[in-house]
Amino acid sequence: MIEDCFPCSYIVVDNHPSRHDPSHIVTHRIQSTVTQFADCLLKAHIPEISSKWCGYLRAVDKMVSILYVAWEISFIIHSEYSLTEPYVAHVIPQALYCEGAIFVGNSMPIRDADMYGCNWTEHAKNIALMVSLEVPCHWIQVSGNRGASGIDGLLSTAVGFAVGCNKRVICVIGDVSFLHDTNGLALLKQRIYRKPMTIIVINNHGGAIFSLLPIADRTEQEVLDKHFYTSHDVSIQNLCMAHGVKHVKVWTKMELQDALSTSQQEEVDRIIEVQSCIDANATFHR
Repeated sequence: MIEDCFPCSYIVVDNHPSRHDPSHIVTHRIQSTVTQFADCLLKAHIPEISSKWCGYLRAVDKMVSILYVAWEISFIIHSEYSLTEPYVAHVIPQALYCEGAIFVGNSMPIRDADMYGCNWTEHAKNIALMVSLEVPCHWIQVSGNRGASGIDGLLSTAVGFAVGCNKRVICVIGDVSFLHDTNGLALLKQRIYRKPMTIIVINNHGGAIFSLLPIADRTEQEVLDKHFYTSHDVSIQNLCMAHGVKHVKVWTKMELQDALSTSQQEEVDRIIEVQSCIDANATFHR
């Protein structure tokens, strides 16, 4: 009963002058609509109490907000039965050890990583607060590169990044980016002064980003395939075989998880080819 938990102040906000207080516990009455009262509170200047507890509570509040958004995104992604490109972006940080790093390719991979991965960019101030309060954080080094035409040389850059950071690197790139730098496979074979890499190739047989732009609704399919999607039927598996690089093709969520787990335990480079579809990916994003 509320009578048993009598507060120091019991404030009633109601838009009528009548008295409704059968328990005689109301200390303050404000005749106003809830909207008007909330607006007044927002405009009021309330002195900020500075204390370590307030800092902790603010950090916890921000963390709860972040976790809720993360839960909502996770629910949407996991409710889809099939293996989607956003799912790939979502599970990669979970597969990475603390001493690992991520290299994200351009076009859709970096956008999916920003949207569906763990994005701390918008919460930089919160992170500074958490650090000052000594709240433990799990940091993951993330890198990318804007090559010529956006996608040239990404695989080679990822190899160089792995050498420079001296960490296990998971590289996520699209199939068109991969095909624009197949010479990077030769660099993988050299394995000079670096740890094993996992290259995830999202193979939707073309440039999927254009399917999300207005031009996809105004252009004939044949023109889209030839000049925008640049559709192809190149075998990524055969390219890996030619360079002596391990390759595995995945079609389901479970197969992707197994491949990621195996790649993080082995001491060899591995290409994980994720099969996708431009139309299905566009439908999910919309």
